Parts: sequence; structure tokens; C-alpha cells
Amino acid sequence: MADETLVMVMQKGFDTLADLIRETNSRLDDTNARLDVTIGRLDATIEQVKENGRRIAENGRGILEVRDGLLRLEGRFDNLIEIARTESRRLWGAVEDLQRRVGKLEAS
Repeated sequence: MADETLVMVMQKGFDTLADLIRETNSRLDDTNARLDVTIGRLDATIEQVKENGRRIAENGRGILEVRDGLLRLEGRFDNLIEIARTESRRLWGAVEDLQRRVGKLEAS
């Protein structure tokens, strides 16, 4: 009887862990997709800044375009940092939830 109860508790624990792993992987996939989009935008901005730099070198124009490009790039980095912070907090929350669940299972 005790063995059956232990098996049931362990199975519930494994099921909980599997659910949390799936949830965490889904969140990581979402984060990676967002980061890929952000990196693509950063690459495009860098190319724009390079092009503006070539314009300045060729004819001395485009200083405002370079400034604007750099400001957009700075904003995109700020967005990337905020996404990373948000996802880190969400991931730590999932890990802490997992630790609480495991602790409850072990205490049972």
C-alpha cells in the first residue's frame, strides 16, 4: 500500500516537472523568436548606419541621418534588454514554482 502511494506521488511529481519543462521551453522559444526579430532589426539598423557613414565620407551629408540611426539603435538595445529582463524574471518564477512543487512532493 505504501509503495503504491509512493509511486502515485512520484508520478504526480514527474508529471508536474514535465508540465513545467514544457512551459519553460515554450517561453524560451517565444523569447528566442523575439530576440531573433530584434537581432534582425539591429542588423538592418547597423547597415543603415554604415550607409550613412559612407554618405558622410563621400559628401559630408547625412549627419542627422546617422544620429537618428544611432538613436533608433539605442532604443532597440533598450528593448532587447527589457525583453531579456522580463523573460529572465518569468523563467525564475517558473523555476521557483518548480522548487515549491518539488518541496511539497518531497514533504508528502
